[in-house]
Order: sequence, then structure tokens, then C-alpha cells
Amino acid sequence: MVTLKTNAKFIILLVITLLLFVGCSEEPDIEDLEPTPSPARTPRPELGTPDVTELPCNHFWRIPDCHTPRYCLDCGEVSEGPTPHEPTEANFQDRAYCIICGDVLGDVLEPNFLALGFTINTTLGRSYDFQTVTFLDLEVETVGTASLLFVNVFEYEADFPRIAGYEYIRARLMMTFDDESAAELGYRYIIGHVDFYNMSLDDPALPTELLSESGIPGFMISNRTLNFHGVEREYFVRHDEISTTWDNGVAVAVREYTFLVPAGYDGIVLFLSSAATWVDGDRVIGDNINEGTLFFRLVP
Repeated sequence: MVTLKTNAKFIILLVITLLLFVGCSEEPDIEDLEPTPSPARTPRPELGTPDVTELPCNHFWRIPDCHTPRYCLDCGEVSEGPTPHEPTEANFQDRAYCIICGDVLGDVLEPNFLALGFTINTTLGRSYDFQTVTFLDLEVETVGTASLLFVNVFEYEADFPRIAGYEYIRARLMMTFDDESAAELGYRYIIGHVDFYNMSLDDPALPTELLSESGIPGFMISNRTLNFHGVEREYFVRHDEISTTWDNGVAVAVREYTFLVPAGYDGIVLFLSSAATWVDGDRVIGDNINEGTLFFRLVP
């Protein structure tokens, strides 16, 4: 009996001790704990800059032009400057330009007609006073009017065959004289043509009927050439007298000129001059033009 009581007391005391121990236990404060020292580390040795030899560039050159030099597309090295321009030769229709880069390098050539100081002083369809001399007496003046009635451009018609690379320009000119001088002594005038672009005062001024046959019905081979896009081109001329009438002392003359020229050409200029300077024999254009000359450029 004594032994049982003693054991019971021992057990009770043990339980109380365990409860006190558990109740007093606390988690430690992290700040109160001393850090665990890290293991020692061996310093990394200094490697320094590696000794690497730079390989040469296998240049990939850009082709130079007039604005950009020849340089390597990989490293940028420049081996030579831009190339110089290679200009074409300007002419009356085309400006000079560089065949490498396309830059325009100059204007077209000045037409000789303008360089000689002449101007186109008429307009299609309008009437202009025209002074010349009588047929029977070159010392007597007569005054009439002149008008370019129309200008047609076409490739071919029934009596005008198609010619490769060429086209026809047809123009009709009307002259009227109604003063006493013309009624009594008639009238005389000079009609001719010049090239607006390549005109020269020394060009021959032979009448149309004295030119060479061309093989094209009604057309004569001109005794001059046209400069078109820098190339001398042959052209052909035809002259037709449409009508000449007198009515109550008023004379009306209608003349038609047709030119077979390179397609696109716009430089044919008819001129109407006084016959006061008329001379027989060989003459040049400069002999037929005076201050009162009317110029009709054959453009529609």
C-alpha cells in the first residue's frame, strides 16, 4: 500500500515538471543568435586582357557612283572617292545628263532661230498686215494681210503614204491684197521655211520646184536637214497653189505647204517676206528675211 502511494506521487511530480518545462520554452530571437561564419573562399586570380590578333577584313566593296565613294560594307573603309559624271551631249530637244547617276547637267541648246534674234510674231488663225511690193514694179509698195488658216499633223492619208518614223505637217496660208497698187500692178512676195532649231542665214533658199524628186508623190527632197535629238535627219517638202482669185480689185491667194518630217518634230517655220529684196539666181535664207517678215511656226 505504501509503495503505490509513493509511485503516484512520483508520477504527479514528473507531470508537473514536464508542464513547467514546456510552458517556459520560447523560440530564440534571431537577432540574438550569432551568425554562422561562412566558409573561407579562395580569391579568383586576375586574368588580364587576352592577347587576340584582329583578323583583316575581307572587304565587301560597294560600287561607287557620282555621289557615293567606293567603301567596304563591313568595315566602312573608303578606297576611292565618288566617280566623275559622264555627261551626254545636249541637243535642241534633250538636256545633258549623266549616264551613271542620271543627274541633269545642262539645259537644251538654244534654238538658232532665237539666238539670231528672231521671234515667232504670229498666232494661228489671226490676220496680220503684210507689206511687200508690186509684181510689175519693185519700187511700188502694196499692203495686204496674211493669215495661217490651219495646221494639221497626220501619219498618212489617201495620197500621202505611211512612212516609218515620219509624219506629215500640212499648213495653209492665205494672203489678201485690196489696195490700188496691187489692183494695177499686181503683187509679189517671198514664201519660204526655216528650221526653228538649226536655222542658218546661209542655208540655201531655192524655190520648191528646183529641189530634187523624192519618190514620194508630190514631195521634193529638202536641200537642208533637220537636227532632231542630235541627229541630222532628211525631210521632204510639197507646195500646192490652192487658189488665186481677183474680185472687184481684191486679190486672194491661198497656198498650202506639206512637210514630211520625223515624227514629233515641231520646228518647221514658214516665213512670208517682202519681195523688195528679190534677186535672181542662187540665194540664201538671209537674203529673203527683212524687218517686216512674218514667221508662222507650224504647230497645231
